[in-house]
Amino acid sequence: MEFDGIEEAFEGHLRVLVTTAAQLGERMARARERAQRRAQATSEQKARELASRFEAEKRVARVELANVHQSRWWDNARPEDVAHTYRLATAWVREDAEAAQTVGRIRDELRTRYGVDAQNTGAMPADVDRELRAWAARDGDLAAAAASVEAREAPAGGGSRPAHDVRRAGGGRGRAGTRGCTLRARRQRPHRRGR
Repeated sequence: MEFDGIEEAFEGHLRVLVTTAAQLGERMARARERAQRRAQATSEQKARELASRFEAEKRVARVELANVHQSRWWDNARPEDVAHTYRLATAWVREDAEAAQTVGRIRDELRTRYGVDAQNTGAMPADVDRELRAWAARDGDLAAAAASVEAREAPAGGGSRPAHDVRRAGGGRGRAGTRGCTLRARRQRPHRRGR
């Protein structure tokens, strides 16, 4: 049946994006921690400025993460939307209880709605590596993007994006049959367990 091929491609794409998002979020968190340690070593004033900037970014991230707690968001979310939000939540999970709750909610929704275990997606490492490279190509060097937090030591107006605004993993380049699909459309077909 034609739907089976589309469903498998969709599910595979979602698994790859979730795995990629988790890795990117972890990299962002580590980069932020390195920046904090460097600022602390440099001076107390820089450390306070950096802490203030991170606090503002965390408040902005919380607004975006709040969407995950609404069923309407899940009804209209694309795999790229879920991956972006999971990456964002993962980037803040060590420092923010609300981000930790969001990570839990995303994992629960993925498991319940789609049969995807976010901690063990079963995504092929080669597919994840390819997605990481595609993400890096869209947004520049992956290491530089993860370290964008550190680069913001420059004066305001330097053109850096906030850490939470690194472009979405997946960026709309889905596999055949999955681009533009919402999770609501996918939800209409029951997931198959055991993959």
